[in-house]
Amino acid sequence: MTTGPTTTGQTPVPGSPTPARAPQLEPDACQSCGAPRSGEYCPACGERRHDRERERLPRLISDAVGGLFSLDGRWPRAFIGLLLRPGELAAEWSSGRRAHWPKPLSVFLFANLLYFFFAAKLNIAILRTPLIGHLRATPWAAWLRRRIAADPGWDEAESAAIAAGWFSELGANFERFALQFDAHADHISKVIVGVLIPLFATLLSLAHRGRGRQLMDEWVLSAHFISWWLLVVLLGAWSFIRWVMRASYSAFPELAELPGDVISVPLLLGLSSWWLATAEKRICPDRSWPRRWLVAILLSLGFLALAVYPFRWLEFEVAWLTYTP
Repeated sequence: MTTGPTTTGQTPVPGSPTPARAPQLEPDACQSCGAPRSGEYCPACGERRHDRERERLPRLISDAVGGLFSLDGRWPRAFIGLLLRPGELAAEWSSGRRAHWPKPLSVFLFANLLYFFFAAKLNIAILRTPLIGHLRATPWAAWLRRRIAADPGWDEAESAAIAAGWFSELGANFERFALQFDAHADHISKVIVGVLIPLFATLLSLAHRGRGRQLMDEWVLSAHFISWWLLVVLLGAWSFIRWVMRASYSAFPELAELPGDVISVPLLLGLSSWWLATAEKRICPDRSWPRRWLVAILLSLGFLALAVYPFRWLEFEVAWLTYTP
């Protein structure tokens, strides 16, 4: 009786390609849990096999930079989705399909890094409030003026003028202080922008209450929205807004007498509402389009309110506590 050839012990045909084999690793015990392990990772706890070669400083730097800026297909796809397909990344993450997307925190850190370095060069003032703005245009302006006036560095006349809000009567000493404080607060605002993620996630939780979404789902969507917001501002929206403001003031000079945000706020509100309404279509597909847009507009108003009030207050507090003249 003739049997077919078996794969065991076969002699390779001369000239035929030899299939590549993955390097075999010595079986050992996991350093963390002690379970037997034969591959790169522990099957019990996921601990990676200890390798001294990976602990060299150049390799550590390379791995860290490569993990953040790797263009292995995930990052370009993520940024395209973030900018043009709102809610896609968050929906994929919530459904468990995460292998082909960068982590939400990495996306936010990358966007914040770009904002940190380029906001000053491009003169972007979205999240930046000058000291005069704090002392004049916030609900707590009178309280802030009294706090600054109580500083022992002012003479009696300067202290009284600051407390009363008579800034036109203050001289070069206050102007120098304001310039230094604004430069310091500018850096603070870029560092603490991440505080908007949990604040906005709270609003998202209220908007999606009763839909079975976890709090982490809202944190992910919030991180993606704020990342998009920073990237869109950097990619030209703020320059477009300033162009519209200049053109509007030229055509209608009376607009210049209105508050400075009368042009920028509606444009930012429109952009944010479009992103959130499109994201709502993916996250809550059973909602009708009028309700999706209503929720998106309310969330956009809530986000702008968070950026104007709690964020401005926190920015001033952190800057004031850490400022050294």
